[in-house]
Amino acid sequence: MSTRLRPLRMRHVVWGGVLGGAASGVVVSLLVADDPLGGDALMLSYFSFWFLVAGTLVGVVAALASWGAGCLVTIGRPESRGRAVATVTVASVLGGASIACLLRAFEFWSYHPGEAVAGVVVGVVGGASGAFWAVWMSQGKPATTPQTSTTGDGAAPAA
Repeated sequence: MSTRLRPLRMRHVVWGGVLGGAASGVVVSLLVADDPLGGDALMLSYFSFWFLVAGTLVGVVAALASWGAGCLVTIGRPESRGRAVATVTVASVLGGASIACLLRAFEFWSYHPGEAVAGVVVGVVGGASGAFWAVWMSQGKPATTPQTSTTGDGAAPAA
């Protein structure tokens, strides 16, 4: 079993940012809504949609920035574990910081500090999970059975 990681692929990083950012955006919209279960469903879905869009955009930017930071930390070693650790760490920090800035901009932090802290935790988890997903998907599937034939019909290879 190889201990080296395969290089992170850009498409996996982008999709990890999309998924992590969109999920954290929806969860944060539910956290900051006044009464998510008893409120107006149309208004809540509108509110969640815009947080989903903002979370997706921020997630992609955070994932690409974390991928770039991982590349800078491990120049010349695209398969290193240090690149994966740096990518996940920077993505989680950027995920938490982006939601903190968003909640601060809307002056939500001063009125509801508990929900704001929960939102930052969701951003950290969303960023880290998106980066973990990118690392996991970039590794591909390991070979489970040895290949014995190259002809495709089950016959032994020609000598």
